[in-house]
Amino acid sequence: MPRTAFEPDLADRMIAIGAVETRSARLWLRTDVPGRHEVRYRAVGDADWQRRGVDVDADPARDNIAIAELTGLDPDTRYEVAVERPADELQPRFEVGRGGFATAPEVGTSGRFTIAAMSCNQPFDDRGRIRPEASAMLRAANTAMHELDARLVLMMGDQMYADQPVTRSLYDPDFFATVAPAGETDIRECDAAQIRRIFQERHRLFWSMPEWRELLANRPCYPMLDDHEILDNWGSDPAHDEPSWQPLREGALRAYHDYQGSRVRSLGAELPTSFCYEFAFGDVAGLVTDMRTARSFAAGRVLGREQLDRVRAFLTANVVAPVALLVTPLPLFHVSAIAAELGAAITPAGDDLSDRLIHPAFADEYRELCATLRDHRRRAPAQRLLLLGGDIHVGAACALRWDDGPEFHQFVASGVTHESPLASWVSGLAVREFAAHDRDGDGTVPTIRLLACKGDGAGNPFRGLHVGFVEIDLRPTAPAGLELSLLGMVDGKPDWVFRSGPI
Repeated sequence: MPRTAFEPDLADRMIAIGAVETRSARLWLRTDVPGRHEVRYRAVGDADWQRRGVDVDADPARDNIAIAELTGLDPDTRYEVAVERPADELQPRFEVGRGGFATAPEVGTSGRFTIAAMSCNQPFDDRGRIRPEASAMLRAANTAMHELDARLVLMMGDQMYADQPVTRSLYDPDFFATVAPAGETDIRECDAAQIRRIFQERHRLFWSMPEWRELLANRPCYPMLDDHEILDNWGSDPAHDEPSWQPLREGALRAYHDYQGSRVRSLGAELPTSFCYEFAFGDVAGLVTDMRTARSFAAGRVLGREQLDRVRAFLTANVVAPVALLVTPLPLFHVSAIAAELGAAITPAGDDLSDRLIHPAFADEYRELCATLRDHRRRAPAQRLLLLGGDIHVGAACALRWDDGPEFHQFVASGVTHESPLASWVSGLAVREFAAHDRDGDGTVPTIRLLACKGDGAGNPFRGLHVGFVEIDLRPTAPAGLELSLLGMVDGKPDWVFRSGPI
């Protein structure tokens, strides 16, 4: 398939660090030559390498991807890792990639550590060239993660865009002709296997940036898909439930799992009802929700019964955890009920407003989710509960509370390489409007206030490219400490545009 519409070549060889535990780590790799590969890993400072083999299946559907489980590791320890394919009679030796990670601390470990959060990786301009500011933002993010020793990265959706830039969208007939299987003119006319292959290559294109591959290789990255990994506002248009869209859904979701989901969970022969998963890092408990796989506008479903129950079970099981992180790729609280109701009356299904959780079509789920969170705050008043989200092209840090419960927080980090000035302006306005109004009359939604910036900063919300950082201080005899910050691009240069200080 010719690739003339984008400047960079597809990434052929790369590694990524997936889920880590106290004594294990999941390593993802993609190579251009199947067969036996060797993984070498050792604790930083050790002289000797541990080695293990991993076989890369020649099945074209897998796209030369493999997973290696590294076991027998020490807790709270930094490791370096390298992957190579040894020489054989047909192929000289070559390196696939190298990087590093730190294992999770054991439960009960005190101390400070940092988590990074980001979403929306779309670095290309309309001519298919990587924008310099996108590269600069990722370089700054990698530097900051190294300096802060960020232990893991939450990738909260849209790590790849199938539909942007619009001149290079898979749904644009002229561009699709450059990547289409023989005889096909519309991606929706392809079968699921063809679509999976097209979306696999789309991942390799969007991950061609060296700065992005450096990020993936050097710390555990915990991903979740959002709409653009399939199509803008996926699931919020009733048409997406129709049979003609199902091959696209299946192919896109399988490619997502190949390149992202497999780093944190395995997948059987059938697609799951959601890619939701839990993780733990010492005394920090996390749940990452999937707001696309089960979404149906007609059925009023975003998470679905299974995930709603899982949110409740996660909060119940972790009621004594010092810190609980709930990742929702779409922020739960950023559009007011008034705006949602007015917008629903004048805008069609499938637009940006109908994609919001507070839209009347999703009212039953939204109220149940809010009630679950409210009940949990009553049961766990000392816990630091942090909601994290992306999607809306602003960075924002907020405090929330219901009248009968303690304060908790929401942190949005959206727009690591994708600039969308109109979306950023609208979202920033929506966040401010939400914060300016009391909750709706029945108390479903908490009151919200924007956190003040400690020292100089470009404001909260922030509308430029950025990445978020969450600093957690686990204390043996006191509630956990929490600080939020945003590293953003201002006039072409990286700067700390927001710091909350201790909250």
